[in-house]
Amino acid sequence: MVNAVISNLPLHYMSIYKTPSSVIKQLERLRRNFLWSGDCLKKKSCLVKWESVCLPKDLGGLCITPLRLKNWAMLAKWWARMNSNKQSLWKSIVATSFGPSFNGKIMNNVSSLQTSQLSPIWKDLLNLQKEDSLSCIVGPTVWKWNIGNGSRILFWHDAWAHGRILKDDFPFLFHICFEPNATLLCFRLPASVDSQQIGWNLLLPLPLSQFDSQQAAPLHYFLSNFRLDDSKEDRVIWSAVTSNDFSVADAISAIIHSRDISTPIWPKLISNNKIPSKVALFHWLAFRKSIPVRDVLSRRWTFNIWTELFRWWNLRWVIPESIEDFSFDWYFGMGIKASKFWKLIGPATIWAILVARNEFIFNNKYTCRSVIVRNIKLKVFLWATSLNFVSRVTFVCLGPKSLFFMFLGLNAFVCLSISTPRLSPSLYLVLVLHCFD
Repeated sequence: MVNAVISNLPLHYMSIYKTPSSVIKQLERLRRNFLWSGDCLKKKSCLVKWESVCLPKDLGGLCITPLRLKNWAMLAKWWARMNSNKQSLWKSIVATSFGPSFNGKIMNNVSSLQTSQLSPIWKDLLNLQKEDSLSCIVGPTVWKWNIGNGSRILFWHDAWAHGRILKDDFPFLFHICFEPNATLLCFRLPASVDSQQIGWNLLLPLPLSQFDSQQAAPLHYFLSNFRLDDSKEDRVIWSAVTSNDFSVADAISAIIHSRDISTPIWPKLISNNKIPSKVALFHWLAFRKSIPVRDVLSRRWTFNIWTELFRWWNLRWVIPESIEDFSFDWYFGMGIKASKFWKLIGPATIWAILVARNEFIFNNKYTCRSVIVRNIKLKVFLWATSLNFVSRVTFVCLGPKSLFFMFLGLNAFVCLSISTPRLSPSLYLVLVLHCFD
């Protein structure tokens, strides 16, 4: 709801204007209140820092996009629209405001552009390049030319040759060239002279002196690796992603991943298993140390529960004190071949133990160890069947010594005679509950 509804309300405004910090702060406060209390106007204590909540799931967050980053990414999309080859009336008007020397593309360092006649909106768009955190999406080296037929790229002024501007690298040749504002197409040798397009006509005054030839030789050698393709047009690409096409989602992801944020292991333990969303959120809070995970790992009564579960798998394991070490060991399976099924046991055990703990603290209701273990096995069984890890027919054909039966403690289920594999879920659940120890 936070991403789908509340975050989308100001999108039209944010796609055009640079949103003031005070407005961003108020909007983030409404989103934060709704996440923790269910009401935008009702304030409630936050269990996790909002910066951590807004991280992607692979970095340990809930993938709630920060509004400031979304505002920046949507404004940067106007750069992509301006750099596209699609002709529009608004692009012609904006290009006129930049002055006669503007070639219609916003690339490289935009500080040299004339902005005196631009509107405040476009001044804010160009000022995005001054933000250090946005160098990965609108930096001078992000927008590059993809060479086509050479009709749009200026030979001397555009950074088309591996990001290099030739007039800066070869200033002498630029000053003596009699077509300094020509495109690549004008510098290509005619097909009758060079059908392979391995040479370039630098449009220098002839005859060349020995000094001029020495200056032109490195440029000829540098240009020998470039070819023109008459079948496609020149276009500006966004090199931040492999697809070379700008998108708001990719821009936000590039900004976040450009920061120095370590990638933990525990998000994979939650995201790679299709456990119920309520349980996944509960474990996310546990890994974020917002709930007492020490009661799950290091207490004496929980140690007996873990020991009884490991006995089914013939394992001996020293339970770590930190939840990070626990997730690392559990995610890599500890040598268990049934990795998909094994990854369900950890979340189910943590969930069952914390539920029993809360029942005792808040409702003064004691749950014995055998009941907790049975609840863990039952949850694992229900999750495994819902994910089609084990089908109904497979249960009938497994046998009493299978790994799954040893864990569940099912002894009598294989002795039941079932006439049809199409068993109703309710009757099937009754049979399984009847077979637990």
